[in-house]
Amino acid sequence: MHNKSLSELSTALHSGDISSVELTQHYLDRINKHNAELNAFITVTDARALEQAKAADKLFASKKAGALTGIPLAHKDIFCITV
Repeated sequence: MHNKSLSELSTALHSGDISSVELTQHYLDRINKHNAELNAFITVTDARALEQAKAADKLFASKKAGALTGIPLAHKDIFCITV
Protein backbone atom coordinates (compact mmCIF):
# COMPACT_ATOMS: atom_id res chain seq x y z
CA MET A 1 0.00 0.00 0.00
CA HIS A 2 2.87 2.40 0.68
CA ASN A 3 3.72 2.49 -3.03
CA LYS A 4 0.27 3.69 -4.07
CA SER A 5 -0.55 7.31 -4.89
CA LEU A 6 -2.92 9.41 -2.84
CA SER A 7 -5.49 9.08 -5.60
CA GLU A 8 -5.16 5.28 -5.67
CA LEU A 9 -5.53 5.07 -1.89
CA SER A 10 -8.59 7.33 -1.93
CA THR A 11 -10.17 5.21 -4.66
CA ALA A 12 -9.44 2.01 -2.72
CA LEU A 13 -10.99 3.48 0.43
CA HIS A 14 -14.10 4.74 -1.36
CA SER A 15 -14.61 1.43 -3.20
CA GLY A 16 -14.23 -0.56 0.01
CA ASP A 17 -11.15 -2.45 -1.22
CA ILE A 18 -9.42 -1.40 2.00
CA SER A 19 -10.61 0.20 5.21
CA SER A 20 -9.12 3.23 6.85
CA VAL A 21 -8.23 1.06 9.84
CA GLU A 22 -6.30 -1.34 7.57
CA LEU A 23 -4.50 1.51 5.84
CA THR A 24 -3.66 3.26 9.10
CA GLN A 25 -2.42 0.02 10.67
CA HIS A 26 -0.23 -0.59 7.61
CA TYR A 27 1.48 2.77 8.05
CA LEU A 28 1.76 2.38 11.83
CA ASP A 29 3.44 -0.99 11.27
CA ARG A 30 5.93 0.64 8.88
CA ILE A 31 6.64 3.42 11.35
CA ASN A 32 7.22 0.88 14.14
CA LYS A 33 9.46 -1.19 11.86
CA HIS A 34 11.64 1.63 10.52
CA ASN A 35 11.51 4.52 12.98
CA ALA A 36 14.28 3.24 15.26
CA GLU A 37 16.68 3.50 12.32
CA LEU A 38 15.21 6.56 10.61
CA ASN A 39 14.18 8.52 13.69
CA ALA A 40 11.55 10.25 11.56
CA PHE A 41 8.92 10.56 14.30
CA ILE A 42 9.26 11.85 17.85
CA THR A 43 5.65 11.13 18.77
CA VAL A 44 3.41 8.41 17.34
CA THR A 45 -0.12 8.18 18.72
CA ASP A 46 -1.18 4.72 17.54
CA ALA A 47 -4.40 4.53 19.55
CA ARG A 48 -5.51 7.99 18.47
CA ALA A 49 -4.74 7.25 14.81
CA LEU A 50 -6.76 4.03 14.92
CA GLU A 51 -9.61 5.79 16.71
CA GLN A 52 -9.74 8.38 13.94
CA ALA A 53 -9.52 5.64 11.29
CA LYS A 54 -12.57 3.92 12.82
CA ALA A 55 -14.44 7.23 12.66
CA ALA A 56 -13.43 7.57 8.99
CA ASP A 57 -14.73 4.07 8.25
CA LYS A 58 -18.09 5.08 9.74
CA LEU A 59 -18.18 8.02 7.31
CA PHE A 60 -17.51 5.63 4.41
CA ALA A 61 -20.34 3.38 5.62
CA SER A 62 -22.75 6.33 5.71
CA LYS A 63 -21.57 7.61 2.29
CA LYS A 64 -20.46 10.91 3.86
CA ALA A 65 -16.72 10.58 3.25
CA GLY A 66 -14.76 13.29 1.46
CA ALA A 67 -11.87 12.81 -0.96
CA LEU A 68 -9.22 12.75 1.78
CA THR A 69 -11.24 10.94 4.44
CA GLY A 70 -9.31 8.00 5.85
CA ILE A 71 -5.94 8.99 4.40
CA PRO A 72 -3.28 8.83 7.16
CA LEU A 73 -1.38 12.07 7.63
CA ALA A 74 1.83 12.80 9.50
CA HIS A 75 3.02 16.27 10.42
CA LYS A 76 6.68 17.09 10.80
CA ASP A 77 7.63 17.08 14.49
CA ILE A 78 8.56 20.75 14.60
CA PHE A 79 5.39 21.77 16.40
CA CYS A 80 4.83 21.87 20.15
CA ILE A 81 1.99 19.46 20.89
CA THR A 82 0.07 18.16 23.87
CA VAL A 83 -0.85 14.48 23.84
